[in-house]
Amino acid sequence: MERIKEIADHFGLKNQTTKTIEECLELVKALCLNDKENTIEEIADVIIMVKQLTYLLDIEKNVDDMIKFKIDRTMRRYNI
Repeated sequence: MERIKEIADHFGLKNQTTKTIEECLELVKALCLNDKENTIEEIADVIIMVKQLTYLLDIEKNVDDMIKFKIDRTMRRYNI
């Protein structure tokens, strides 16, 4: 995670926000093409960029809490 923070600090929020959008679009394209290898690469890129954004916005705990809430809600909805 330290290296991700270094990259995020180097490029800054504005640049990394734009880069995140680009990576999300590339993931959508890979999914639409049903390209497994490219999907793997693009998922990794999106995860890296999201980690940078959550760090730069100082919302890591908030995002973790929301993930837990949404997983719990889905489990309840479908009686899993």
